Amino acid sequence: MPELPEVETTVRMLGRHLRGRKIIDLWIDKTKPVRTGPGMSWSRSLKQWQNWRKFIVGARIKSVRRRAKLVLIDFDNSKTLVVHLKMSGHFLHGQWRRQKECWLAQTPMIMKTDPWNGYLRAIFSLDNGQMLAFSDLRRFGTMRLVSTTAVAELKDIKSFGPEPLEESFRLKDFKTVLNRSGRIKTVLMNPTNLVGVGNIYSDEALWQAGVHPASRADKIPAPKRKLLYTSLRRILREAIRKKGSSNGDFRTPAGQPGTFHFAQKVYRQTGRDCLKKDGGRIQRIKVGGRSAHFCDKHQQLFK
Repeated sequence: MPELPEVETTVRMLGRHLRGRKIIDLWIDKTKPVRTGPGMSWSRSLKQWQNWRKFIVGARIKSVRRRAKLVLIDFDNSKTLVVHLKMSGHFLHGQWRRQKECWLAQTPMIMKTDPWNGYLRAIFSLDNGQMLAFSDLRRFGTMRLVSTTAVAELKDIKSFGPEPLEESFRLKDFKTVLNRSGRIKTVLMNPTNLVGVGNIYSDEALWQAGVHPASRADKIPAPKRKLLYTSLRRILREAIRKKGSSNGDFRTPAGQPGTFHFAQKVYRQTGRDCLKKDGGRIQRIKVGGRSAHFCDKHQQLFK
């Protein structure tokens, strides 16, 4: 599932292309549509996909922003499209041509050659001849159209914890997060504690900080807490510079994979020698039902 760096990459790239553009047409795959998701804050007239045209076509995009792992597209009619990419969803920016029951990619070329870019569920036509498409192989992605003023009151958004890359998120705030009971891997991945951190970046940060993923969060000593705080923020920023990880099917709006997966030190490296050259090997265990990768030498277990 895309984590903070992948969603932030998506938002930054879409912002450059979409800000100020008007939606002039909308297509939704009626046979395999994007899911609306549970707990939707709809008005009654928005329950059917075909009625989205009433609210989206003719609207101009004001901004594209991120909260946690959500993409928020604000329109000038006081509506906001709230999108969760889930497992395999990603936005694409380019041009497509309708031929019978299929959409054929025109530009850029990678839209034609990369199969992950071909599972189109929605297309928004823009006033400059370009298009915004949503591709989602597994169809777990969700879209919600709500009043912009209601976004902050959505149930999931209200429950979110702090953003780890915000300037206001200081070491003292991170220490508060770690004061919660539970295994550190689970604590880091819980969005009510801290948003945007999933399997990949929790593993990478814990490896860098030398903390075993099964450690009790509230037992990690102060020096390690500081190191984990700096490691997590540094790794997230590096991953954004590299346009995220594409271990699976994530693609940027240009249709291209990110490159941070080439820089991963521990995630999905089971059985390999630790790159810290400490004689350790990368192991894989389950923590809270999720896979965790770690070095059996330098990552200390605090319990």
